[in-house]
Amino acid sequence: MNAQIFKLWAIGLICLAGCGVKGDLSPKGRSEPQPPTGLTLRQQGNSILLQWQAPSQNQDGSPLTDLQGYRIGFYSYQPESYCAECIDQSTIATIMSEQPFPAFIDSQTFYYRDPDLEAGRGYRYRVQPFTRGGHDGPDAVINHIMQPAPPAPVDLKVEALDRGSRIFWSLRPEVQDVGEFLGVNIYRGESGALAPEPINRQPVRGNNFEDFGLINGSDYIYALRTVIETDDDSIIESRISETITTTPKSGP
Repeated sequence: MNAQIFKLWAIGLICLAGCGVKGDLSPKGRSEPQPPTGLTLRQQGNSILLQWQAPSQNQDGSPLTDLQGYRIGFYSYQPESYCAECIDQSTIATIMSEQPFPAFIDSQTFYYRDPDLEAGRGYRYRVQPFTRGGHDGPDAVINHIMQPAPPAPVDLKVEALDRGSRIFWSLRPEVQDVGEFLGVNIYRGESGALAPEPINRQPVRGNNFEDFGLINGSDYIYALRTVIETDDDSIIESRISETITTTPKSGP
């Protein structure tokens, strides 16, 4: 090999060693969103109330900035013949992040109610996020077998107090027929809409409850649900009771 050829050959080796694509050659993360967080459900009467929070990141760890909404997949089954691999029977709702009806948002939590379900049947829900860019993320999945629900509280009464109210109720005797009685959940609302979460931290076992920290002269509505625990450790609420209205006021 003469000197000129050797020189060209050496330059070629240097280019092969030093040229080309630089940087991290590992596969990049996917741009699909992460699944919804905190997916839970509550049986309330013959309905199921789903709730979840929005993911904040894509699967590659980057911020999720173009989340458009969620699809809720539905699968109903007999408990003895559940098929975990079976596809959903339908998409019962498409929830848009900015206009979520028929769901609603409260304290950054999405709520969706599926009504008129049958006791003894199982129900599976898949909540899958999707982006404006057309990317579908993995879903969050939850199941529940519907149980007979207890009767709602009756004979509701309310007494207006200074910056508060006192609520009274009675229970129907058949409450004990469907499970262990845990107490009553109390829901409050303004402008005709009840909040999705009860104002009591634990179910109330008595027959009255005092609610303070209200604004005198403002109207408040209340409704109650009976809470039981079934033999399979499920916590079940009754349908919502009738509503009552009060206006706190100062003085006698």
